[in-house]
Amino acid sequence: MPYNVAMCCDFFFPQPGGVESHIYQLSTKLIDRGHKVVVITHAYEGRTGVHYLTNGLKVYHVPFLVIYRETTMPSVFSLFPVFRNIIIREQIQIVHGHGSLSSFCHEAILHARTMGLRTVFTDHSLFGFADAASILTNKLLKFTLSDVDHVICVSHTCKENTVLRASLDPLMVSVIPNAVVAENFRPLNYTPRSHNQGYVRPQPLPQRLGPDDTIVIVVISRLFYNKGTDLLIAAIPRILAANPNVRFIIGGSGPKAIDLEQMLERRVLQDKVELLGAVRHEEVRDVMVRGHIYLNPSLTEAFGTVIVEAASCGLYVVCTRVGGIPEVLPAHMTTFAKPEEDDLVLATGKAIAALRAGKIRTERFHDQVKMMYSWADVAQRTERVYDGITGAISEQEFYGHHPSASWSAARGRAGVQSYALIDRLKRYYGCGIWAGKLFCLCAIIDYLFYLFLEIWAPRANVDIARNWPRKPFINDKNKPVENGLQLEAASHGDESALNQYGWLLDASRWKKERENLPNVLVLRSDGPVFSAGHDLGELSKLPYEEVKETSDTKFRLPGATLGLPCTSPATAVSRKLGNAFTYRMLVLAEPVGAHQLPGGAVEVTANDESLEARINEIAKQLADNSPAQSQALGKWAYYTQVSIGGHEHGGDGYEEAVSWAGRVMALHTRSADAREGMAAFFAKRKPDWRL
Repeated sequence: MPYNVAMCCDFFFPQPGGVESHIYQLSTKLIDRGHKVVVITHAYEGRTGVHYLTNGLKVYHVPFLVIYRETTMPSVFSLFPVFRNIIIREQIQIVHGHGSLSSFCHEAILHARTMGLRTVFTDHSLFGFADAASILTNKLLKFTLSDVDHVICVSHTCKENTVLRASLDPLMVSVIPNAVVAENFRPLNYTPRSHNQGYVRPQPLPQRLGPDDTIVIVVISRLFYNKGTDLLIAAIPRILAANPNVRFIIGGSGPKAIDLEQMLERRVLQDKVELLGAVRHEEVRDVMVRGHIYLNPSLTEAFGTVIVEAASCGLYVVCTRVGGIPEVLPAHMTTFAKPEEDDLVLATGKAIAALRAGKIRTERFHDQVKMMYSWADVAQRTERVYDGITGAISEQEFYGHHPSASWSAARGRAGVQSYALIDRLKRYYGCGIWAGKLFCLCAIIDYLFYLFLEIWAPRANVDIARNWPRKPFINDKNKPVENGLQLEAASHGDESALNQYGWLLDASRWKKERENLPNVLVLRSDGPVFSAGHDLGELSKLPYEEVKETSDTKFRLPGATLGLPCTSPATAVSRKLGNAFTYRMLVLAEPVGAHQLPGGAVEVTANDESLEARINEIAKQLADNSPAQSQALGKWAYYTQVSIGGHEHGGDGYEEAVSWAGRVMALHTRSADAREGMAAFFAKRKPDWRL
């Protein structure tokens, strides 16, 4: 169902930054999915009142006192009248706050719970536990998150940090990473391939950088201590001394800019280091494509969106191994260093040497990043969180298992979703000996203030805002869990589900649905085929020892010969051998040896003389060995389970996938062809397929 969502945070455009971009991109993609989204933030210079952005995203810029780095003065109650008016005008159902240091976020979540709304909090930062600022921030975070429905973190490291800081149950925290708009961060000479194009001859390998060629290192960051500016200032002279043909381009502003300029003057490095000052977000790509390496010396980072943008632009990334950064990019795109001067200089030197030696294929980075990160995926996963906290999906489905009897009404999943003031006070009271009492007092005053506002400014007197014209909400029928439930409902005779999915279970309906359509479709390729950044044709020419070194034990997925493809065992196999190879095993049911196992999506390569014969051989196997209906259901179930990822709990989603695929396979045993295949197996005869 569509939701009316309010994003609340101090940090939003026109100020550039990762949180600002996250809120904007997530909001626009949620609107694309049929939801209504508004943003509530404080007024910026030249921006006060209501503004509309792309896609009909409405932004409320509320006048408020800004005290430090665009953070508003905490006032607890003064925002409530305006906030309540906006919530009623826009008919908001879910309040989604962003940022541990955002006063708007904390106050909005408090007021939303007082008004009986669902709340979600997204944490974008990492904090310590020892210094005074962190202690106060963590206590404030514990106050807010004691009464929130769900928490989202941008990395698993961030999740661990937030769980410890706010004393949360880990099941109440989901990990949904940031993303990038890869189309906005293309390499300089990137030529996109049209969907209508056929075979395109690959471009030649890029020319290797010579020992005298200049390598440009790009740094784009806010120049603050936590961003590692001091580390950068110490490392630049040593990097330039060891590599005379290296130049730096540094973009960003902040209090450490003066220290950086003084270092350049003292070391007389102005001709080797270009300072750009503040860089607008739309200009970041134009700066990045001027370089070869992106250097990120941050001391703490929950995710590090900028390094994904850099990789998308075709830059090799050198970064410190801190926070959630190791989770962001694969190893072949990055070189990690300890947050120390010596190690950062050493890692940068290794990256420069690797580029000069031609060991890094950066021209492939953009397409790989494009496949890894998508804001549409982030929006879909966030929508699932909304479904979970509103009860649109079951608690077992959302959290992974039935709630334990040990959960109390004051803490836990059922308790967190309770609006009753007494339950809220129980949760606040457990936040500390003195802090708990203070938080309870704050919640009581907020509730009394809310009752006063309901009398002083009745809801009936608030005009309802007209909605921006939007697409009708279309439920995503490709969601694996929903499809599985629909198929299960069809097997039990549910009329609506039977009309939609019954043809997958009934042979006569299958034949009617598939009339005049081919049962076997084989695609051939005369040109190179790439997987995991490798040319499969070239890989096939390599000696056996250079590709795989294992035993010759053979194994198979035999179900297709019985009319019952092994979709459940394939969940484990696909997560080890890759999708294409496992699918071949699924539909052909032929034994494979360990020497045939792929490093990626390798099936078979053949020369021109044997290609047609190989295609005919595979087509005959597909047509003769298994019935068409079983193949179709097996293919659908296989690629559906592949798409099931461990979004809430991490990992590769195997447990969720095997549970779903097992149900589908059990249902498939009821089909006529599956029963015939099993009967033929026990009778040791050739099956007589219905189709």
